[in-house]
Parts: sequence; structure tokens; C-alpha cells
Amino acid sequence: MDATATVNFGGGGGVSLPSSSSSSSSSSSSSCANNNGEDIVQQLHSQPPQSQQQQPNYNNNDDEDDLSFCLLWSPLHPITALLPFIGHMGISDSRGQAHDFQGPYYIGTDNSKPTPKMAFGYPTRYIKIKNISQFVPGGSQQWDESIIEADNIYRQRMHNICCDNCHSHVARALNIMEYQGRHDWDMVKLCFWVFFKGSFVGACNNNGGNLWSSILLQFGPFLIILLIILHSTGVLFKK
Repeated sequence: MDATATVNFGGGGGVSLPSSSSSSSSSSSSSCANNNGEDIVQQLHSQPPQSQQQQPNYNNNDDEDDLSFCLLWSPLHPITALLPFIGHMGISDSRGQAHDFQGPYYIGTDNSKPTPKMAFGYPTRYIKIKNISQFVPGGSQQWDESIIEADNIYRQRMHNICCDNCHSHVARALNIMEYQGRHDWDMVKLCFWVFFKGSFVGACNNNGGNLWSSILLQFGPFLIILLIILHSTGVLFKK
């Protein structure tokens, strides 16, 4: 039952008015607002920030579909058509950006996704460096800093296709970072490492290439030339 309040006017009589229930309703509204606020805060804390949801984890380099922390290789025709183990080489940093020595005093960089582009097109083979912290003393940070240092060195160098080339640039980066505790990486080691151990781009689902295209781009022209030679000498198809 509502309480009443008497208001006296100067002339003597008084008027009884019903007491306002605003205090109880306001306290009820305040309680609801507080409950709603607590629910919203709990929901916000239960979900990670949007920036964290969308930020990729560049330190996780075990995903074969990701071309970060890789040695990258592409054909260099017509040389590759004659010698399939010779091509163009680059190296990718922790974000998958390719760095390659493309010519005198010039380092090319490209961060196209899912496959970065180099001087002679998209890479067809790669070597993924997994467990980076086990092979590079400073982990992913040292990997990136060593690539940048090698870039700066080769921006001051003349390109020599036989002696100081794209393979030399990658070897310099590996020597700076002391990959596998070594300082003796060179173009010959890298050339045959990729040739015998490299994976083909497209062998995994999401790294932006086609497996058969990658194989044919490296070995197709060589096989065609070989068939022509065998046919012309009568070795393959004798009359």
C-alpha cells in the first residue's frame, strides 16, 4: 500500500498526496542497468580483441602452405632448359615477403599472397625452414635482420651471374644469421640443396601454385630438348 505525504499551505488546511515510488523504481532501474553492464563486460572479456583475431601468427612457421621462412627458387630460362638445376633464388622473411638480388645494385621485394613474385616470375620450388629458433640463434627476429643486412650489402654490389649472384645473396643472409651454426654457405651448396631437397610449389593446397605446372616449368623444356637430340641422332627412334 502506497504511503501518503501531507503538504501544508500557509492558510491552514493540508492536502494529502500519494508518496512517489520513484525511489524504488529508480533503484530497480539502476539494478537492471548494472546487471546489463556486467553482462556486456563479461561478453567483452570472454572474446579476444578483433585485432588479435585477425593478426596472423608469423612465429608459427610449421605450416607448409605458408611461404614465410623459405628459400625460394624459380626457373631461369633458357639456362634452366639446358641445366635444370640452375635457376634464380630468393629468400622470404617472417611475413612471406620475397627478397632477391635481381640485378646490379638492386634487391627486389614482393609480398604478394599467397605466393610472392621474384625477378623471373613466381617461385616453383622452395625449402621451408621449420623450427627457426633451433637453427637461428635469434629466432625469427634474427632471420629478418640478417635478410635486411644482406639486402643492404648487395645493394652496393655488381651482379655477376657466375660469381656473385642471387644465390650468393641468399648464402650471405644464411651466413650472417649463422644458420645451423655455419658460416660456409655458398651458391653451390644452395643450388644442389634446392634441387635435391626442395618442395614444389603447389604440392600443398594453399601456397598458390599448381604442382604439375611447377614440375613442367623446370623439367619440361629440358625433356623436349633431350627428345629432339635423341631423335635427331637416331638413338630414340631408329629408322
